[in-house]
Amino acid sequence: MRGLSDDEMAVMMGVSDKLMESWRKFYPEFNKAIEDGRSDPDLQVLAALHKNAIGYERDTDVVVRTRRGAQIVTAKVFYPGETAAQRYWLNNRAPEHWKDRHEHAIGGNGKDKPLHIVVEKKEELINSIINMIPPRPDNG
Repeated sequence: MRGLSDDEMAVMMGVSDKLMESWRKFYPEFNKAIEDGRSDPDLQVLAALHKNAIGYERDTDVVVRTRRGAQIVTAKVFYPGETAAQRYWLNNRAPEHWKDRHEHAIGGNGKDKPLHIVVEKKEELINSIINMIPPRPDNG
């Protein structure tokens, strides 16, 4: 659950990485415990990321001023979705529609060998194409 790699767990237990690997193969319960220890926190992070992306409500103590002075009351507060979480979610769940990075293949030296350009912005595509044009010999 700490996010340790197999090598880090082997060091923590004072065994070699080869012994750790053989334990995982020989003892299915040991291997399952390691996998469960890794997948449960991953699911919790996924749920938290989703919650941050869509927004959520939470009971929060709020100080309210009244005629009798300040009082603490519990109120539902809505926390709106965060743009960074939304972008991360969409970039990873539907990259063909949401990734910032786009790949373009244009004609090259025959149809079997197209030029392949990877760009993040339109300006980078234009600069890549300009850089492919060989300079003219200087007449002067």
